[in-house]
Amino acid sequence: MTKHASRLAALVVSLSILITGCASAPQTKQVAQNEKARQDIEKITRVEIFYHQPEYVVMDLGGSSASGMAGIFGVFGTLAGAAIDAGSKLTFKERTEARSKEFTALLKDSSTPDLTALQAGHLAELIKKSGREVTLTSVGRPGKETSMMDVASATGINTDPGTARLILRVTSGYTAESATASYRSTVITEFVLRDASGKRLVSMYMNKRDNGETYSTFDSLKSASKVAAESLNKDALQHADDVYRGTFDLPQIAAVAAR
Repeated sequence: MTKHASRLAALVVSLSILITGCASAPQTKQVAQNEKARQDIEKITRVEIFYHQPEYVVMDLGGSSASGMAGIFGVFGTLAGAAIDAGSKLTFKERTEARSKEFTALLKDSSTPDLTALQAGHLAELIKKSGREVTLTSVGRPGKETSMMDVASATGINTDPGTARLILRVTSGYTAESATASYRSTVITEFVLRDASGKRLVSMYMNKRDNGETYSTFDSLKSASKVAAESLNKDALQHADDVYRGTFDLPQIAAVAAR
């Protein structure tokens, strides 16, 4: 499997789990992470944000070959494939790869701003307002080959005390529950904040599906690609706000006056 196909497989797994309801963001367990790590976070003066180039996924779960599902998803694919119609000339994997590649190329050719770069840039500005120095570093999308826990600094900044790595992984695109359902926006942002020693301070998974922009066919999605991309960008920027709130936006502790 090529690197592109491998990355796409990872993206598709994330989206498939989301739209089939097999996973949800464990938000209740993550609300107080930055508060628990307050002492470590308050020591951070420099942050290096790692982001990757965007790869958009266009996927529907209808009219697909169960064998194609199993090949790309393993056990999950076998279970999901059992509930999917096998009447399509293209397997689920083939159709997803072809449409995702075409949609991604369409956005690049039209010079559409990169969703991940916009998200990372917006997050950097928020962190700077907290008085910290921020560096942006573009890396390959963290996956099986390079996990979110293993991304290393390209500048060496994170080897010094007071520095931190903030590693982002974004899955975005348009998905449909069946061959006849409309395509709806989907954005998943995962991140981990680590201090200079590699200690994990905060990690989170967040997703947003269906912000109101829907497309009945792949052709209609392509014809409105710029608007569709802007819609995804908007959700990604909202996630950047959430990342900031979950890390450096620490609740103020009221000072108690000495009597």
